[in-house]
Formats: sequence, C-alpha cells, structure tokens
Amino acid sequence: MKKMIIPFFLLGLIILMSSCAYNNQDELYNLNVNNSSVSCDTTNVTYSGAIQQIFSDNCTGCHGSTYASTGGGVNLQTSSDIQSAISANNLINAISGSSFNMPKGGGKLSDCTINKILAWKNQGYH
Repeated sequence: MKKMIIPFFLLGLIILMSSCAYNNQDELYNLNVNNSSVSCDTTNVTYSGAIQQIFSDNCTGCHGSTYASTGGGVNLQTSSDIQSAISANNLINAISGSSFNMPKGGGKLSDCTINKILAWKNQGYH
C-alpha cells in the first residue's frame, strides 16, 4: 500500500507544480502596453479626451491647486499648468523616470500614457 502512495503523491506534486504559473496583473489582463498586440492610439490626443484624466488619476493628488506647495510647488491642475511643466522639460523627465520617479510611490507611468502626453505636445496641445 505504501509503495502505491509514493508514486501517486509524486504524480500529484508534478501536476500541481506544472499547473502553477506566475502572471502579473498586466499579463493577466493584457494591460502590458509594451506588448505589440496591444494598441496605443496616439492620434488626435486632446486635453479633454485623454490628458485631463491622466493627470487627474496620477498627478493632481500631490500637484493640484491645493497641494502645489507640498508637490514641490508644481501645480498640474490645468492645461496651461501642464503645458508649462512640459515646456520646461521637467515633466517629461519626471514621468519617464530619467530624473525623478513620478508619480511618487506609484510606479512609472506606462509607455502608452507617456506617448499620449508627448503626442498631445507634438500635436500642439489641443
């Protein structure tokens, strides 16, 4: 009887281990913007259509009008505030991780999100 338990135990262990897989949230929900199968539309990016929501979700918690003094004095509440920060090149460096790491404590913005911000700039801040 003991001789039969060991092979079944080993077989069960092998099946269990082979069925386990590590999937991070991006892979699990196909959110990885670096994956070529995922599209990142950067045509006709507008402030009201994309940029306002990006900054509302990721930036204005620390860089809104009431928090500008605690956010390094940088206010990213309005379109003109964001344009000024982009023109000074500080914003692009911060969100791309080349000088700072913003959003602070939130992880780097996706490449798609950064590309949308750059597209908005290159398309004349519409």
